[in-house]
Amino acid sequence: LASFPLGILSGCMGAAHFLRKQGKKSTIATCLKMILPRAKELWIFSWADGWFTVNRILDRLPKKNWRWNIAAEILYFAWKVATVGMLPSIIVGRKIIESGKESINLVLKRTSDVLVLRIGYSFLCWIVGISAYVGSIIFFIKFNNLFDQFPGVYGFYLLMGIPIAISVAIILFFLRPIYVISCCDIFSNYISEEKIKI
Repeated sequence: LASFPLGILSGCMGAAHFLRKQGKKSTIATCLKMILPRAKELWIFSWADGWFTVNRILDRLPKKNWRWNIAAEILYFAWKVATVGMLPSIIVGRKIIESGKESINLVLKRTSDVLVLRIGYSFLCWIVGISAYVGSIIFFIKFNNLFDQFPGVYGFYLLMGIPIAISVAIILFFLRPIYVISCCDIFSNYISEEKIKI
């Protein structure tokens, strides 16, 4: 349920880039007109990417007998790098398998651009995530009287939602659009330089 609107919204971010590149207006209506025929592919990709991402985030959360899983981190990073061109490829009309192949070709031809983008985006997301942890500790120290109004485990999780919501908002409203548009920019330069027909 969550991956469908996320796929459409991510697609609209990329559609805005491609429309602007063609000198057209990138209104909500024109972006949706471009994206909705590709809704199924965007949904499938968004679900797969979201499943991988959420599982990785949950695995990173500290728990009893927790250990850092370096193999899972490498696999996750490889997935993110390998699929960097899938969203733009779907936006321009490719099917899932074709988009996957085109994304691999993009990574092979523009490896340094893709790695700089992915590492930079991951680094900024880590900073925001760590800031959420630090921010929650500071929040609980400065506003510990809130525990009187919201006691117990329920109160803890309710109050914990404030720094988490702020960090998620920063990622979704600022970092994610920059990342998606940058992926589309790398992709559009790639298809232009390689003379690939859309």
